[in-house]
Amino acid sequence: SGMDQVDSDQQPIEALAKKYLSDSVCPRMFDGYQQRFDYLMEKARRADVQGVILQNIRFCDLHGSENGLLERAFEKMGIPCLRLEREYGPLTETGRMKMRIEAFFERL
Repeated sequence: SGMDQVDSDQQPIEALAKKYLSDSVCPRMFDGYQQRFDYLMEKARRADVQGVILQNIRFCDLHGSENGLLERAFEKMGIPCLRLEREYGPLTETGRMKMRIEAFFERL
């Protein structure tokens, strides 16, 4: 499905960033939290992920709330999470975010 495809020919962080920015599923625009939750939990189990990065737009209560639920679920599975809050727009706060992501990777 379209949810699975990330360009594997690019650097991993760049490919993930492009995927997130081009296929955003905002909770206020789409229903189906349980379906997204089940999908993410199954993907995490199958991929044996070492960590998860969750992001939300500053002042977006729906994303923040949903990410809180996801973070608790992943951590209950023993998967560490990094929650990033950002301003709206693709090129904001890149330096700060890069440092936090690199520190998270070192922790893993």
